[in-house]
Amino acid sequence: MQQKLFLSIFLAAAILLAGCAKSSSHNPPIPSSNPLESTNVGNSETQPSPTPTLAASLISDPSVRFTVITKDQNGLGPNGIPIRVTGALNQMLATDAKGIANLTGPAGRYAFAIPTGCQDSFLIRYGGTATRGVPPGIKMDVGLSVQWEHRIAPSASSDASEGPYWRVGNTIKVRFVVIDRCEEKLAPPGSRFPSWRFRVNSLLEVVSPPELLVDGNSRSEIQVRCKTEGQPSLVAYDSENLPDEVDLMAHVLNGPTTGPVECRN
Repeated sequence: MQQKLFLSIFLAAAILLAGCAKSSSHNPPIPSSNPLESTNVGNSETQPSPTPTLAASLISDPSVRFTVITKDQNGLGPNGIPIRVTGALNQMLATDAKGIANLTGPAGRYAFAIPTGCQDSFLIRYGGTATRGVPPGIKMDVGLSVQWEHRIAPSASSDASEGPYWRVGNTIKVRFVVIDRCEEKLAPPGSRFPSWRFRVNSLLEVVSPPELLVDGNSRSEIQVRCKTEGQPSLVAYDSENLPDEVDLMAHVLNGPTTGPVECRN
């Protein structure tokens, strides 16, 4: 009797367990409450959402970059040439020692121009222009031509401390007028012309070079000496613009006379 009762209880428990297992196999998985996780049907494990890549999270640089390259009448890049920029950005630039100016600004349309006329220490005879329209993130070169002279310069008007001849071995003071080419008049006292140099021929030697500074009479002075007989030559030239030169002996006043100079014993 007890054996039959035990067998009946065992069979009932087995049937009950089988029914629970069948029921749980048909229930769908419960979605996760975590927004960073997703649930796959048929898989009880949750998977994290993909992490955004670095490239997707970066914002592209919207600026544009210009390298403005100037070339003058000598094929060189002059220093200190002004460049006017208008358009997406309004700004004045100046070239460096290599004739280059750099600009960074927003995307858009740009106009570049070298202004002519009197500009600081320059007299600009010709200035190039260029227009560029660029989208974001672009690097671009811009070429501009320029023809220029330094505005403060020696003139051909000069006088000598000795005349009508220069004696060999004597120190001669040559005083020359310095002008402002922009204003077409005498250079103001205290003006400088630092890039100018002086060249003599084999008959002359320089005893004392000029200070490259304009005195109170708008003049400067160089001292020279004749080494032997003949016709001396004394030329001032701009070391930054070699074709720009002035013959200081062309109209030299030698005491009471004006004319060609001659070295004599």
